[in-house]
Order: sequence, then C-alpha cells, then structure tokens
Amino acid sequence: MPRRERPFALAAFLLPALVFLAVCAAMGFAPFGESSILIFDLSDQFVEFLCALKHGDVFFSWNTALGGSYIGTFSYYVSSPFSLLTLLCPNEHMPIAVVFLVALKLGLAGLTFSLLLRRRTGRYDLTTVAVSLCYALMAYNMAYAMSFMWLDGVLWLPVLLMGAEDLLAGKRPWALLGGLVVSFVSTWYISYMTGLFCALYLLWRCGCEGIALKNTIKKLLRLAGWAGLALLLTAWLWLPTALSMLTGKLADAGASIPVGFHWPLTTLFYKLLVPGAYDSVTYTGSAFLYCSLLAVPLAAVWFFRPGTTKRARVCTLALGGFLAVSLWFVPLDAVWHLFQLPNSFPGRWSFVVSCFLLLLAYDGLVWLFSLVKSVRLSKVLPALLVLVLAVDMGANALLIFRGLDAELHFESYHSYFTYKTRMDQLLEPIQSVGGFQRVANDDHRSRNEPAAFGYKGLTFFSSSYNSKVNELLNDLGYAQDWFWCTSQCGSPVADALMGVGWRMGGNGISLPAMYEELDGGMHRGFEFAAPGYFTTCGDIWSWPEDNPFDYQNQLMKLVGGLDLDMFTPLSARRVDEGGRVQFHFISDGQPIYAYFDGELDDPVWAIDRALCPEGTNGLQYLGTFPKGTEHELLVYCSEPILEDSQLKAPLLYTLNTEHFQRTLDTLKENRLHVTDHGNGWLEGAINAFRDGNIFTSIPAIPGWTVKVDGNTVKCGAFRDTLLTIPVAQGTHTVSMRYTPPGLYPGLGLTAVGLLVLILLGKKRI
Repeated sequence: MPRRERPFALAAFLLPALVFLAVCAAMGFAPFGESSILIFDLSDQFVEFLCALKHGDVFFSWNTALGGSYIGTFSYYVSSPFSLLTLLCPNEHMPIAVVFLVALKLGLAGLTFSLLLRRRTGRYDLTTVAVSLCYALMAYNMAYAMSFMWLDGVLWLPVLLMGAEDLLAGKRPWALLGGLVVSFVSTWYISYMTGLFCALYLLWRCGCEGIALKNTIKKLLRLAGWAGLALLLTAWLWLPTALSMLTGKLADAGASIPVGFHWPLTTLFYKLLVPGAYDSVTYTGSAFLYCSLLAVPLAAVWFFRPGTTKRARVCTLALGGFLAVSLWFVPLDAVWHLFQLPNSFPGRWSFVVSCFLLLLAYDGLVWLFSLVKSVRLSKVLPALLVLVLAVDMGANALLIFRGLDAELHFESYHSYFTYKTRMDQLLEPIQSVGGFQRVANDDHRSRNEPAAFGYKGLTFFSSSYNSKVNELLNDLGYAQDWFWCTSQCGSPVADALMGVGWRMGGNGISLPAMYEELDGGMHRGFEFAAPGYFTTCGDIWSWPEDNPFDYQNQLMKLVGGLDLDMFTPLSARRVDEGGRVQFHFISDGQPIYAYFDGELDDPVWAIDRALCPEGTNGLQYLGTFPKGTEHELLVYCSEPILEDSQLKAPLLYTLNTEHFQRTLDTLKENRLHVTDHGNGWLEGAINAFRDGNIFTSIPAIPGWTVKVDGNTVKCGAFRDTLLTIPVAQGTHTVSMRYTPPGLYPGLGLTAVGLLVLILLGKKRI
C-alpha cells in the first residue's frame, strides 16, 4: 500500500471502532458507566464461554451437564483467534473485554471492506472510509454485536470477495483461501453464509462482465476447488465439530419448514430505510438491513450512471431480487440458515445484503464525485460525507441499543462483578478439597456458569448440547426447558446418583437435613459422591414416564442393589379455587417433595401461605415438618382451572430417609474411587464383590477408550445415555481417555490439504 493511502486505512479501522465506543459510553456500558454490554444470550452463554477459555476446554469438558464433548461449543462460540485476547482479562471484568473485542472486530470490518472497495475501483480516499464506516456499523452489526463470534464472518466477507475478484481476473485467489481458512476456524456457521454469497457474487460479476456460460462454470468450479482445499486445511476442527453437533441441536433437527412469508413486505422497506429500525431479536422480529440514509439512493444511482450496461442492470436486479425474496420467503431463508430456521436472531445472514447494497452505493458515489469539477469541493465534500455518515451510523447504533434495552434490558456491571467475585469465594472450599465431586447451584446467574468457573456441574445451555443427557436429567426431576438444563430442583437421591457432592443455594432456598450447611449458602452433600458405582444388574426395566419419583426409586434399586423405595406417595386432599389449587396433607415427619411437570408455566406455589423463592418445573423440596401436623400447598395459575385433568402437577411424595441412608451406605462401599482426572481423562479404582458393571454418570458419547487393569473393554450404555463398564469380581484399576470422533481423520485430511498447498506453491498442480 502506498504511503499516501495508509492514513485512510487507519481511518477505516479507527473510525468505526471509536464511534462504537462512543455509543457504548452513551449507553453507560462499563468501563464508561455502571451498565454493561451483557444482554440476552451474551449474558447467559457467550460471555461465560469466553471465561471458560481459561480452563483450557477445547475438545472435552467435565463442566457441562455431566461432562462431554466441548468441541462444538468451542468452535461455535469462541474459536476465533480474537477470543484469545480475552485471556488477558480477569473474568470478573469480562464485559469490558467484550466491549473492546467488538470494537476491534468492527474496526477490522471497516478496514477489510475498504480494501475490497480499493480492489474493485482502484480508489482509496475519504469516500472509501465513509462507505466502509457504513459497513462496519450497519444495523446487523449493532443488533447482533452481542453475538460477537458472528462478526468474524462480517470481517472476513470482504476478503472472500477480493478472492472472487482474483478468480475473475484469472489469478490464484490466495486471499480467498486464507479468508476461508480463517472463517472456517473462527465461525464455521457464518462461513457457510459468506461462502454461499461469495459464489453468488462471482456469478453476478461474471454475468455483469458478459463472460460465457462455459467460462462462468469453470470459475465457479475453481471457487469450489479452493473452498474444498480450505475445508481440507481446517478438517481437524470442523469434522469433530460436525460429529459433536449431531448429538445436540442437529440431532433434534427435522421439523418441517413451512411454506410462507416471514412478515409483511412493508417491513423490508422499514428495516432498510429507517435509521434505528428495531422490532425484536427474538423469533418475532425481522432481519436488520439499515446501512445508512444514503445507501439506497446511491445504489439507485448505480443503475443510471453512464457505463452501466443493460446486462449488468439485469444481473444486479436478479441478485438483489433473489436476496430480497430470500429474506422474505421462509424456505429460502432456511437455506441461508443451514436448513434450520433460527429460534432467535432472525436474518443471521442479512449482512450480505447490506454488503451488496453498499458495493453498489460506492460505485454510484464515485460516479457522482466524478461530476464535481471544483477542486475545493472535491476535498470538502468527502470530509463532510464522513462526518454526516458517522452521525448517521452512530445514531442508528444508539437507537438499536436502546431498542434492545427496552426489550431485553442490559445487565448492570455491578451485578455481574459482584456475582463473579462472590462465587469465587464460595468455590474455594471445593477447590481446596479437590476430587471429582460435582456441584449443583440453585441460584445461578447464568446457565453456563460451571464452564465459566471451572466446576463440574449439571447446568448447561448451548447449541451443542447432548439431547440424551438433557432427557435423562429431566426424567430425574431436574429443571429443564427447551435444550438447556440446570441443576435446580432435583433431590438428594438424584444428586447421589449423579455424583453431586456440593449444592449451593440462595434466595431462601432450603434443603433437607442430609445436606450440611456451610457459610454463604454453600451446602456439603455427599462426601463420597462419585462418578460411578458398582452394580450387578443391567438396564432391565421399562422406565416410568412423567414420574421422577418412580424413576429414582427404580434407578436407586438398580445401582444400590437393595429392594427399597426412596420415595412414597403422600396422600393429599385437593381443592380447586379458580386461579389456584389447594393441597392439604398431613406430614409423616419425612422430607416432602412436589413435582411440577410442565403443565404450569413457571408455577408459583406457597407452603402454608409462604411463597416459594422461585417457580420452576421439576422436583421442589417443600420442607420437613413435625409428624402429624397438617399443612397446605397452594399452586397459583395464570388462568382458572376448571377440571382436575387440566393440572397434572404436582405429585406429592415423601423421602424415606432410613431407606435412603441404607442405600447410601451401600454406595459408599461400591463406589469408583477417582485417583486422578483431567480434561477428557479419568483414572480410578473399584472393588467389585461379584461380576457385574460399573454404572457411571458419565455420558456414553462416542470417543471413550476405557481400560480395566490395562486392558481395553467394550462398554455399554445405560438407557443409551450413561457409560457402563463391565468388570469381574475383585479390585480393579479403571482408566478412561476421550478422543473426539473425527479428530484423527480430520488431521489426516488436513495433512492432505497441506500437501496440496505445498504443490500449489511450487506450481506443480
């Protein structure tokens, strides 16, 4: 780059970053105020996965819903090289790091788009800076700044299009290859969208240039070939990721895609023409398209400027029309979204529409400026344009942030910081004890905090969830909704089976006496809690549905080997009174539990007129009362209940503490003693009193290699979900190692890609 152009490149980078930081300051985001940039999924998921980077979880993690493959979460959310910069920031200050991380990516997006404009027109000046600013601060980037991992796709799209220009010119598209490789590593999900648009862009350019169909096909095949090479070079990551995702969201895919339209056509013009246009980032919203007041008028100028051929006009109308229909028509939109309609964040690919519009607008702007004959005006007008668009895009960003705040509310920085520091103190006893024991938290800030804090938990919320584990935990009575699960609710029986040795509570949450209460809401559960217990039986029962008490009874009999029921039904008299239901019962002196099965949406209940601290579907501990005393459970409903059949919940049961203790004593003797463990591996010892199996609470995902006394064994799977290990009578050592499925084939494909790359460099192919 010539020296005279370098200030413009610096401005293309700095200006969007500085405008974004000014908007953050206006919103009061830390470090500029008491609010934070945390909102919606950024608060609940993404920031926690950044915190989790410090624990080194890449291929496997024990800190996600019983543990399991982590490569899907890593590569979907935080595999961008830019995420590594957050390692320099303490987790309690991570919202500040996110602000500057987003600013960095927006600045780089402005820079790469300016380079694309320079590549297409040979012009690099303040007009380039002005239009690049619009690209970096488009409505999509502001509305989805919370999804910082998607900004990598926005950043690298101009690089891919520069590679397409190289293909058009008959050159080797090294920029395309490099952009695709980094995109596949940084954000494979969005790279599918950018790659699809890159192919459409090349087809459009060939059409505008009048290139023959045969040569156009050749260029498209060359594009596919270079994309294939990029896939080979990144197979070490995307292949294990794809196989991991098949256990989660992709496994649950298959819902039919409706044929119809998303929203009225007028919405398209509203989101395209009105600065700060905001409806929602949930499934009720529409794509974000605004990219400046001048974008549409200048794109219209492109059609009427001299030199624009009829062929180019037709091709441009065809591509623009296709993109518009894709936004509006549901099946086409699903194609852009990897054949799955998003449940939130509509129009995740709509940044390519803004990109295309701004490319046309820049060409129109360049032609208009060519009409200016005054030297003075030719210098003043570009500077004025930069100023006007900076105000325009800054106001657009501020209005969108205010729309987000009105709908979803940005989290205060103080609440985040206070919670993080308090949790670090609470977790100190667990870290000092060590061992394998899992931790349950009834009062978590987010559903991914086990990953963030590095403790073994049951709580997890990610697109790469394990659907079978979620189903099992739900059957055991733990709270769950959609494809996230938490350690809330549950019971001592379920905790013992799942290896939960610690439970944290707050907001008035009470626990039965078998949990030892410590300071600060921390409770010690079962010191012997282990990831596995010896059992002589197999998975022989037809497991009950919709009754976690019966499920826990049977599972405890299976694992403990004693024919004892942990839970027994509690007789209660039911009285329906409009919007609430009363249950009158007499205590037998044992801990009493109720199960809310999802018929109620966030049930509100009270015991003896005292409101519960929260309403969650799952097992709820009601209390332990003196024997023979009468009590009342009230369940409040949003609508009057006319018939008993309309409210199946709650089921009322008592926990037989004597039976439970006898079974616990058996589990203590037959547990797997963990001697050492780390990410993706575990070693331990067990004494089997006869031939049988080790029942574990470790997910039976593909990739485990299990050895007993140094010999590899073939493992089973309880309910196709939890790992079972066959052992003979006697004392044995057990070792487990996890290797992500697809890792070694992926490495082999990457080696092939490197060989091809070397041969290309030597011009042998």
